[in-house]
Amino acid sequence: MLLIRRGKQPALGLWSLPGGKQEPGETLVQSCRREIMEETGVEIELGPVIAVVERMFGEYHYVIVDFVAILKDPDSPAPSPATDVSDARWVTLADLTQYPLVEGLERVIRIARESLRAGFTIGLIDADGNGRDFLPIP
Repeated sequence: MLLIRRGKQPALGLWSLPGGKQEPGETLVQSCRREIMEETGVEIELGPVIAVVERMFGEYHYVIVDFVAILKDPDSPAPSPATDVSDARWVTLADLTQYPLVEGLERVIRIARESLRAGFTIGLIDADGNGRDFLPIP
């Protein structure tokens, strides 16, 4: 999976999934693609929604929508950290314990993995009210 080390608060120095603030007029899909590209230089195709997570940091309330994503080009260069990210890299599930992760992320990743194995995913109805056609997950 693609992990980033946060270069700013909240969770400065901890590892997380790439993502960020959705801009006005931007769909979740557009936001996800843009944020991953801005933070890592990696271009992706989105799969299904795999988790929706709430986090409270002080006065901020975050609602995080996690998608399964697939590299648009398997021969893409390695991720390169940018914007508010101090590092970006591919990490295997087996190596996950070697990284100081944001609170609750390891649990979300493991539950998502088991959900995918069981064939359970969540669809997304986009801003136009249409169902999204997702790529098949290998």
